[in-house]
Amino acid sequence: MSIFEVFVTIDAKEYQFKLISLTIDELKQQILNINKDNQQENILVTITDMDGRKIEENNHLQQAIQNSQFHFIAHFQSELKKNKCKEIMLSYQVKHALVLLAGAIKYEQCPYFKSIKQDLQLIQTLFQTKFGYQVFNTYDPQNPSTESLTLRDLDNFIFKHCANLRDDPKNIYDGLIFVDILFTSDNKRKDFKDVQNIFMKQMKYFVGKPKIFMKIVTSEQKNTNQKNENLQNKQWYNQDVDVLTVFANTTENEKGKASHFVETFCQIIEQNIDKNLQFIINQTTKMIFDQRIEKEIIQMFTSSYFDVYLIPVSISNNKIPDTLDFKKHWNRYWRQSNVEAAKMVEQMINKNEKGLIFVVCNKPEWKKNNDNFSSFITSISSESIDKKQFKDYWVYIIKEKLIILNKIDIDEDVNITSQLFITKNAIIDEKIKKVSILWNKHFNYDIPVQLQDLEDKKEESLQKKLFDDALIYLHKHLEITVNSFGFIHPYVVVSYNLIGNRYEEKIQYDKAINFYEKALQILLTIFGNNCPFVSQLYENSAVAYGNKGLHEKAIEFHEKSLNIRLNIFGTNNAD
Repeated sequence: MSIFEVFVTIDAKEYQFKLISLTIDELKQQILNINKDNQQENILVTITDMDGRKIEENNHLQQAIQNSQFHFIAHFQSELKKNKCKEIMLSYQVKHALVLLAGAIKYEQCPYFKSIKQDLQLIQTLFQTKFGYQVFNTYDPQNPSTESLTLRDLDNFIFKHCANLRDDPKNIYDGLIFVDILFTSDNKRKDFKDVQNIFMKQMKYFVGKPKIFMKIVTSEQKNTNQKNENLQNKQWYNQDVDVLTVFANTTENEKGKASHFVETFCQIIEQNIDKNLQFIINQTTKMIFDQRIEKEIIQMFTSSYFDVYLIPVSISNNKIPDTLDFKKHWNRYWRQSNVEAAKMVEQMINKNEKGLIFVVCNKPEWKKNNDNFSSFITSISSESIDKKQFKDYWVYIIKEKLIILNKIDIDEDVNITSQLFITKNAIIDEKIKKVSILWNKHFNYDIPVQLQDLEDKKEESLQKKLFDDALIYLHKHLEITVNSFGFIHPYVVVSYNLIGNRYEEKIQYDKAINFYEKALQILLTIFGNNCPFVSQLYENSAVAYGNKGLHEKAIEFHEKSLNIRLNIFGTNNAD
């Protein structure tokens, strides 16, 4: 009698055992015996070979062994969940996902994988730019040392973001996307199921929220570990009630380009933005295998009771109109002066009054360079003009039916203003209309007033030494900005910065640095490096690092802040 040594993968873990007979009952019994401790409340749903073919009868098993298929995949599902799933179809819309990307480019004993770098950057661009999700990546193009990722680095990366979730009193994220690209640089392996269990079983944050896990292996990477030799050019995914796991074993593309799977996946998802993730994966699979000379059969294990739709911010927020600009000015006095201007706009609209409102910077060097505006202000009748000061900023309210801007330029290159908002019934010159923004009461008045009110309450709490209350107001501030604008927006940066400042005052430097880091990532995405607000965030981080005793890191961030200011203002400037 022949004895066959076979392998089975269960929840991304691989087991080896012996079959004394080629019957489906023998195969099922061996699998149940091996996994009885882990799946006591679960039932064995299906068994497939590595091509995705179901093994349901004796002849299926015998044919697989005859074709040298000695590796199988067993799929378990909770009986309770299965019964519940039959009662209701679950459909999730993910609007504010937390996206974590992990991957190593440099390895101790392997080639340098440029495709992994491209994979990580392409996926980050997809979720960050196209969807507006918050993305954290182990690889930072500005920091070459992050091309290596040790097992300790990966553990620290996961722990850091888990700790941040526990510290956040509000459930801002409505889903998780975790992408892992093979092994760590020191060739130490973290079982993917262990990664999943951290978010699925050890944390309560994502309970009841969709969790999407993707593991990507390229063919060259596969050769670094013999355990993957039976996974060539296959991809499959496993779905549970609120968990979707995608395993993609793909080939490396041309040198320097992303892998076939990542490149195709990103193309498909952008072309089918309104489709669910199951459709996206199916289309990606079809396109990959249709392009190959050898046609390969693939059958996916799926639950028909679970749908995930990834909703871009532009759709979930109905294409957010332009809001207050923060590239040139961003501090609290800028925000206060513009909220005051917004209040005046609404008051004038309600009273059916005509006029113009300016918010200007009143620094001495500004006055010297803008005599035309000073002359314009003095030419207006004093009875029709009112003004309020917020430190370096003045709000001018001019109530006139006809206002002529003589020799005054309004565009992004002049310090008078970086934006011009007009109400829908305003009659203005066609040249000015080209650079104007139509007033939106909700985004230009309602939300800024709410945020300013929370900032005022935060200040009142600090004066009364109610520091925890101040943080509560700021977390509410963050909740409003994320829900209104998505994660990739300057107002969210303001929220993160304010929270970071409070944690620094509480001498909780790690938390402060974490919020500054989040703010920096978003602002660099929006404005790039050449922005005063970016400089200030580097400065805030430097102070926190210095207070923590990490002086080299503090010096590094002080230098980054200084270099930005020198590039923007030059050497002969107080800023």
